Amino acid sequence: MYLFNSGTIELTQINNLNNVIEFFKYCVSSDLYEIEESDLDCMKTSFSEQLHKYIIEFSFWEFNLEDLLTDFVEYCKSSNISISFYIKYTGDYVGGYYYESNMDEMEDLDEFDVAARDVDDNRILKECARRGLSLNNSR
Repeated sequence: MYLFNSGTIELTQINNLNNVIEFFKYCVSSDLYEIEESDLDCMKTSFSEQLHKYIIEFSFWEFNLEDLLTDFVEYCKSSNISISFYIKYTGDYVGGYYYESNMDEMEDLDEFDVAARDVDDNRILKECARRGLSLNNSR
C-alpha cells in the first residue's frame, strides 16, 4: 500500500509537546507500528503566536496511521494532554483523520469529508448563495 500522510498536531502546553514527541519516539522503538526513526526527522515543531499553540507538522510516507493515531488519542486522554489534529493521506486511498480533545473518538474521514473540510468557508457561502440555499436556521 502506498500512502503519503501529512498534517498537524496542535497543543497548548510545552510539557505536553515533549510528552507527545516522547510518545512518537516510543512508537519507533516498540516496532508496533511501521514508523521509523527517519520519519521523526519529518516532524517539525513550532509555536504559533497567532493561535497561542505549539504545532507539530509532519509528513510520513507509505504506511497507514490509523492504529498509531488511535493509540495516540488514548495516550493523550489517559495523560490529560489536550490536543487536536487534522491529518490527510493520499495515494492508493484518499482520506484523513480529525480529532479534538473534547471528542469521544477520532473521526475517520473519507475523500469527500477531506474535500469539504479543505474548502474555504467563503467559497462554501458563495456556492450556497449561488444555489439559493438559506443559511438561516430559524423557523
